[in-house]
Amino acid sequence: MKTVCANIAGANIRVKHAQLFAMSSFFTTMCPTVQQQYHAEIIPTLLGLFEGQHVKIQAGVAFALQSFVSGFNNEADEDEDEGVKNPRDTLKMYAADILKAMCVLLKQAIQSNYEALQSKVLDTIMTIAEVIESDFAPFYNDFVPMMLEILQKVEASSDDNKRLRARAIETTGVIVGAVTECEESAALKESVQQITQFLANAVNQGFSDADPQDLASKEALINCAGFLGTEFAVYMPVLMDTIVRDSQLSLDFKMQSADQPVTDTNAGFNVKVNLIKGMGEQRVSMNTENLVRKTGAFALLEQVSEKMGSSFAPYVEPLAPIVMEHMKFQFHHEIRKHALKTFANMLVAVGEPLNVQLFQQAFQESFVAETLKEITRKKTKTVKLLVKSLVLCLKKLSEQNVANREFLSQAQICSLAPVIKGSLDLVVEMRAALQISLAQSKKAYDLDEEDLEIMKEDIAKISKVAS
Repeated sequence: MKTVCANIAGANIRVKHAQLFAMSSFFTTMCPTVQQQYHAEIIPTLLGLFEGQHVKIQAGVAFALQSFVSGFNNEADEDEDEGVKNPRDTLKMYAADILKAMCVLLKQAIQSNYEALQSKVLDTIMTIAEVIESDFAPFYNDFVPMMLEILQKVEASSDDNKRLRARAIETTGVIVGAVTECEESAALKESVQQITQFLANAVNQGFSDADPQDLASKEALINCAGFLGTEFAVYMPVLMDTIVRDSQLSLDFKMQSADQPVTDTNAGFNVKVNLIKGMGEQRVSMNTENLVRKTGAFALLEQVSEKMGSSFAPYVEPLAPIVMEHMKFQFHHEIRKHALKTFANMLVAVGEPLNVQLFQQAFQESFVAETLKEITRKKTKTVKLLVKSLVLCLKKLSEQNVANREFLSQAQICSLAPVIKGSLDLVVEMRAALQISLAQSKKAYDLDEEDLEIMKEDIAKISKVAS
């Protein structure tokens, strides 16, 4: 690395571009070791390459710098000596210099309207904000106005422009999330409120199909909700229609004979699968655009319901049927996970005694029956999710309720016996199967100790289902 840093400044432009690409790959592969050992050489070298360079080289330098900075997201290992510096602390030494360079470069990129450079600079800013978190506050007013300038100047007239706008929205959301716990948060609140209003209106107006701005806006709103807390309630009336609409989108999952003609109704995911006994070759299709919108809606709903607390109560009644329906959603694990967590947040929002009534509505069908069904299917991951979600709901009720302490009847408690037994039996069965596989693999292949350790870790993960 010292040799590369010493010679890159004078290299031919093609050689320099290749060196920057190779460095980027090396930074990603060797993190966080390279960040810990060579930060004093690499960061000053990269910062020195921006001035006077061709715009494409500047984009390459920004990409290399972002790759290097990403490595600081790796926490110091727990087993390291106390004297070893955390990578995050190291980055803070250079944050001001890097962000100063990014500020100048982003202004140039906006003026030149060079999308590649804008995107690379935004990625670097976003990564630094994620790493240094509240220490980003002094730079908030340097960058957020430029994000808004991009959104004002760049029209969503092409796919490239849509991606750039989405990147600016995503960066804004990350910055808001980074400064949520900072000491200057009160001074930044008005700006965050303006951003939230802008994003809420944009989401409410809707985006065209396959527009990355939709997911970016929802993710940014999650961070805005985290910043504003209960004050986010004023934006919910604007967002409700969109949340309800997107959360109920159909994935249009189909399986039909491969002899049928391909249509464009499910162009997002349309593949052939091998011969199925008695059915022949089949074509499986799904509307992936609806999947992205639906997942984004439930992710937003989970976070908003958590951050708003009791202020979310007015929205529980219209949303509860949708959430409870998707607590049994079979087609996407993340959507089901978001729905289960949202349900637990709803119990907190409505408070006692309504939270006990709501829990009773979901207990038998969404928890007991669904867990037993997934046990028979040997779906360990889903069983773990359902069991943990049930425990979370009971914990929320126990922490919140003072007068209404009877969450389950005696009959309902007894109905948990087969759930507990089935879950433990499944854990034992999966552990035994993995151990047999490990023994057979060791016998059939020349496995080294690292391979065996990875397999043992897999066994340990399966065992955690019972914990």
